[in-house]
Amino acid sequence: MLDIIETAAKSGGKVLTHYFRKIYQTSHKGNFRNIVTTADLESQKIIQQTIQRMMQKKAHKASDIGFIGEENLHISGDYQFIIDPLDGTTNFASGLDLFTVSIAAYTQGKPICGVVYQPLHDILYFAEKDKGAFKKINNRDTKLVVNHQSLNQMVITAHLTSNPLLRQQMSSVVTKLASKTLGIRHLGVITLEQCYFTENIFGVVINANHYIWDTAATQLIVEEAGGILSDWKGNRLTYDFNNPTLSYNSMSCHPDNLKSLLPYLK
Repeated sequence: MLDIIETAAKSGGKVLTHYFRKIYQTSHKGNFRNIVTTADLESQKIIQQTIQRMMQKKAHKASDIGFIGEENLHISGDYQFIIDPLDGTTNFASGLDLFTVSIAAYTQGKPICGVVYQPLHDILYFAEKDKGAFKKINNRDTKLVVNHQSLNQMVITAHLTSNPLLRQQMSSVVTKLASKTLGIRHLGVITLEQCYFTENIFGVVINANHYIWDTAATQLIVEEAGGILSDWKGNRLTYDFNNPTLSYNSMSCHPDNLKSLLPYLK
């Protein structure tokens, strides 16, 4: 299964590379900050087609293959592929090279494998259940292991969502944590922030009002690297596959930091 989603992610990545810093159509959904580009749509299409083709070659019926994708894609199946064809769309549309493709494979609500791909740099983060998490660059795999850091030793990331109430709450979280840490950053691409967490670049990743495709792949990568992805009450993040538009609040951290961090989220 990992080979399928890796191939699909790289196919989507080729689309993004083709369109990066070129003229293309953009539109908006929900509010003016939520940009949809031609690249999003074409990337999702080629990812879906690649997965369907490769799964059917392995004798899986079309009816077994389900999808949840950011761009209005929801098809039920025994296997669910959760796709973010372009995480960091605003960065992409602005010409900033911080964006990814992410894909997760689930069955019966449980993760099988997940990948996050940076197409411009040909960097792949990946994990399989119970087999560890890795970063692949120049065809070399490096095992990812989350190390414990104290708050005053770490840089963290926090996403200031466009949701007015949650934005106010996140502003409070940022204010409380700013004096306790080395600094707070926001890259505008949740999947990459999570992957950087597994490389110990960031010590904590806090996000509000995100969706299943933002963390389905990285959750397995985080957990296989020894970290945790929880909701704001400290419970392991779980998803409602029947309601893909449901939003979530989450935090990635080392297990030993969870208890001390939760009060900052209230």
